[in-house]
Amino acid sequence: MTYNPTDTIAATLAAFEARIATLEASTPVDETPDAFNFTDATGAGFSAQQTSNLITVAGLGTGVSVAVSVAGGTYSKNGGSYTSSAGTAQNGDTFRVRHTSSASYETAVNTTLTIGGVSDTFTSTTLADAGDVIAPTLSSPTDAANGTDAMTGSVSTNEGNGTLYWFISTSPTPPSAANLKAGVGAVAAGSQAVSATGTQNISNSGLSAETTYYTHFLHRDDAGNDSAIATSDGFTTEAEGVAPLSFPAQGARYDIDWTQSADGEILTYASAPIPSNPAVFPIQPDNNTSSNDGRFFRQLVSQSLPVYAENADGSLRRFASSTTLRTSSRGILVEPIVNNGEQPILWTNDLTNAAWIKTGITAVANETNRANRTNSATRLTATADGGTVLYPVTLAESTRNLYADIKRITGTGTVEMTLDGGANWTEITLNKPRYDGWGRYGLPLATVTDPSFGFRLGTSGDQIAVAFVTSDLSPYELSPWDMSGTARRRLYDRPSTSTEGGSTTPKSSGLMDFLASGASWGVYIEWDTQKPSGFLFGQIIKVNSDGVISASTDDGGKTLVTAADTNRLTVDPTAPLTNKAMMFVDTDTTGVRLCANGGPIYSRTGFGAYTTLDHKDLGSNGSGTTNIAGYIRRLVIFDTAPTDEQMQAWTAVLP
Repeated sequence: MTYNPTDTIAATLAAFEARIATLEASTPVDETPDAFNFTDATGAGFSAQQTSNLITVAGLGTGVSVAVSVAGGTYSKNGGSYTSSAGTAQNGDTFRVRHTSSASYETAVNTTLTIGGVSDTFTSTTLADAGDVIAPTLSSPTDAANGTDAMTGSVSTNEGNGTLYWFISTSPTPPSAANLKAGVGAVAAGSQAVSATGTQNISNSGLSAETTYYTHFLHRDDAGNDSAIATSDGFTTEAEGVAPLSFPAQGARYDIDWTQSADGEILTYASAPIPSNPAVFPIQPDNNTSSNDGRFFRQLVSQSLPVYAENADGSLRRFASSTTLRTSSRGILVEPIVNNGEQPILWTNDLTNAAWIKTGITAVANETNRANRTNSATRLTATADGGTVLYPVTLAESTRNLYADIKRITGTGTVEMTLDGGANWTEITLNKPRYDGWGRYGLPLATVTDPSFGFRLGTSGDQIAVAFVTSDLSPYELSPWDMSGTARRRLYDRPSTSTEGGSTTPKSSGLMDFLASGASWGVYIEWDTQKPSGFLFGQIIKVNSDGVISASTDDGGKTLVTAADTNRLTVDPTAPLTNKAMMFVDTDTTGVRLCANGGPIYSRTGFGAYTTLDHKDLGSNGSGTTNIAGYIRRLVIFDTAPTDEQMQAWTAVLP
């Protein structure tokens, strides 16, 4: 055998290569990378982009490629664009992740990167809440005087929490913050809660007249941050004016403040001549007669009974005597006669009477009216939709109203009234109760022939109570009227008094005796009226045989009638003697002055001495129709004449 070295070497190499291939085929490939770590971020800002540190992939087998995924953010491979899509990685690839931090304090956001099944999470945590360290900002401080002793002020803030402190002083230099909050050295100081941004209003009283003040403001928020002090431009309170008119306390009974002298003394009756002893007037008795004992009024009311007057709380006071003034807690009611007082409805409270024709309605007289009289009002119950109750009357053509006390008991359906038997229905909104659910509602004047008055309930099952159903030839509401089958006419109220020969000896009314004395005097009166014309005083003083001095609302409320109606003192139309007028008529032996509602002073002279007196009517011209149709709330007689300034100040503010 011939030995060939070349062949031997080749065979050996082939065998070695085969062995290596066998070994490689039996060794597994590494597809799991080495662990990697992201460094977490702390104290991150709000809603800010957060990027991790760079990591490098290692530990994979040669040429091995593995899957990459991300959750809660995006990643960048080898410096490329950030993506949230799946990808691959090999040894040597680099990665970063990123996300947006939270918008809240101390809140973590996580992004997890997974490479070949190996994961790590990059976490960013926002900074901790250090608390509110920003003080409020005040702006636009203002203040202003409110009369002689009060002020109002305001300041604006940009925070809606905490406490606003204010400090009033006579110095424009602000105090320290500590003194301001404690009120040390202030003329007045205070604090109030702040619940919203913007303007904060303050007010204060008890200041001195004709004094300049400055207001200093400070706002401390709930975190304890104090604003800078804001100071106003200052204000000066008004000078002292006329002292307010002081009234005596009203009596415990149904009376008004009858009398008072200018120095505040209550005038009471005495038998001595006037004015040497000006104490002449007793409180008007509740149940009056025509006694000559110095009382204000002797001749009283001429009414068919019973009659009513409304109290301040809306209840009714019932009167059963014709010698009684209709006094209530609202004052003295003075109503005129209207077309002889004709009243066509004979059953005003008892609608169970057959004169009231009921269709789809039942009636039971079991309700208590505003005068607190039981079984004196009627409950109407609708037994069908649109139930009606009508009171037909045969009557010549007339122009009249319709009024009734109404109270809803159950239901929410419509309530309607008619003057013409239902040819025209008017819905009544029962939204103005005066007393215990009762309100007085009405229809305005309408011209009707053979009227039929009534009510309609829109919904079956609804119930209302009705009382004092009246129809008058009047453009305004008159007092409730009570009739039970017998015809009666409204007449008139006449609070009146007269003298006996004009002597200064008190033989009758103390008021008349005082006026007869010839002394200077003033009268103050408050009143409510529904009429555009009427009298405050009618024929108050008889001068020279037939003259009168009276404060009248005749001629559109612009006239003071004097001396036999031949002289008229015309009041400026901008200050008429209208509803809720307060006025003085000041007289002496030569003239008269008038002021209404704080307006100008109007005067006339040349009246002479008041040596003979006839009579005085309050709120009316006697039995005629020129009557205020309202309430006299207060009457005060002065034994000295008020100044012009007093007259204007005392009549300027209506109650």
